[in-house]
Amino acid sequence: AYLDAVAGAAPGDPYNPPRPTASWLSQIADAPLRLRIGYTLKPAWGEPLAPDVRETLLTTLKLCESLGHIVEEHDLRIKLKPVWDEYNAVVATELAAEYAAFPALIGRSISGDEFSPVNWAIVQQGRSLSAINHARSIAALRLAAMQIAAELMPYDVFLTPTLTQLPRPLGYWSMEAGDLNAYLDRWADAGYMFAFNVSGLPAMSLPMEVTSGNIPIGMQIVGRYGDEATLLGLAQQIENEVQWQKRRPPGF
Repeated sequence: AYLDAVAGAAPGDPYNPPRPTASWLSQIADAPLRLRIGYTLKPAWGEPLAPDVRETLLTTLKLCESLGHIVEEHDLRIKLKPVWDEYNAVVATELAAEYAAFPALIGRSISGDEFSPVNWAIVQQGRSLSAINHARSIAALRLAAMQIAAELMPYDVFLTPTLTQLPRPLGYWSMEAGDLNAYLDRWADAGYMFAFNVSGLPAMSLPMEVTSGNIPIGMQIVGRYGDEATLLGLAQQIENEVQWQKRRPPGF
């Protein structure tokens, strides 16, 4: 319903994904036809899947098969860690540009001690990169987006863990960290999330399981460009089976 209300493009927008002929809300009432679902049991990079995450992924696949869908293992051929590095170079350049604009916006200069150590390190990295570096990173991200979309085109849906590890304790991703590279390396857990931000493919996380310690585990489903309807329909179909809407946190 939210997509139905806000989807669309303003004049001059560089991206304008197609909209379905019927509303997204109305389409989720119809169970999707037999889907070809690709999946991977490997991390984008870094540590192997946590045992509970792997088990939830396997359980989700069995559920999809029981609903009549075809599941097929497919490990991405594109190496995502180098794409992550290019992505962070672009983020650093853009944050440095924003930093340069702050004095005019707020009427005074800003010192480094007004930033968290991680953000200040990102600004410093961005200031050290040349325009040629930035152009190369943008080109690399565009190429990666094309490669990801082309590689997953055979599948109606591609399934990955939302996070490859169980949710980390508060403070694990501390913005007070002194080592920027070590901080960025910790985001390997979410390697499959950033990849589909880069690609422009629609993706959503499904709250599939809760461990015995009340830790949530999500599974991410990814669709073809402009095909949010298939994802929403599959999510509705799975929700009807799992009944996650009936879950309540302890004390509620």
